[in-house]
Amino acid sequence: MILISVAVVASLAGWWLIFTKDAPVRIESIFIQAKRWVEVNSINLKVYVGGLVISTFIFLSTKVLVLTVISLIFTVALPGIILNSHRKKIISKKADAWPYLMDDLSSAIRAGMTLSDSLLDAAKNAPASLELEMNGFASEYRKTGQITPALVALKKNITDPIGELVVRMMFAVVRSGANDLAKSLKILSDAIRDQEQVHREIRARQSWVINSARLAVISPWVVLVAIWSQPTVQAAYQSTQGQMILLLVATTCCVAYFLMKRMALS
Repeated sequence: MILISVAVVASLAGWWLIFTKDAPVRIESIFIQAKRWVEVNSINLKVYVGGLVISTFIFLSTKVLVLTVISLIFTVALPGIILNSHRKKIISKKADAWPYLMDDLSSAIRAGMTLSDSLLDAAKNAPASLELEMNGFASEYRKTGQITPALVALKKNITDPIGELVVRMMFAVVRSGANDLAKSLKILSDAIRDQEQVHREIRARQSWVINSARLAVISPWVVLVAIWSQPTVQAAYQSTQGQMILLLVATTCCVAYFLMKRMALS
């Protein structure tokens, strides 16, 4: 009975997708999202399988359950760590690119171009980190011929706080019709450069503490790997007491690392 109900609901949803007014757009969106889901989850599946293989190898070679669990947790968490690091690098690159783009806009507006024409011209020579956002603006403007929907499309593609600030200023200019846009863009680009310089110095100081914490966390495990070939060490850590010591060391390392990271970011 439950299977029949599920089948009926699925069939009704399918007919609704087919016969509604915007069915082609909705179906295309669903297929795009499904494709992204499959791509992301296939990568995650590979990582999980790789982590399971590595953990199994560690267990068979060391006979230490704690090391197996630690390696499995680290392998599962590794994609998130890499993605977070990649996201921070992208945001940093975009933050460096926005002032140059705003300088181009300011120069074009001083030369007598309108804001929409200046943005279209900037989209052609946009930095690599801002190509997606600017191409989305240009595409929407060519379809509608209006700057407001194009700015809305630009705002949807923006994923960094500085870009959101720039777009908000452009919305304000479009609504109020400010005459000193070139001067405002120049002031904002200089302010962003100064802010990024300060943030860069802060991140450099934070990285010293965070890298020191990482080195302190890795050191005990490097020492353990170095002395593991000794039979007495293997016998000691394969025992219940030895595994409890490893668990205590792992917990201490995690707590100390997050505390040092919190201190660095505060």
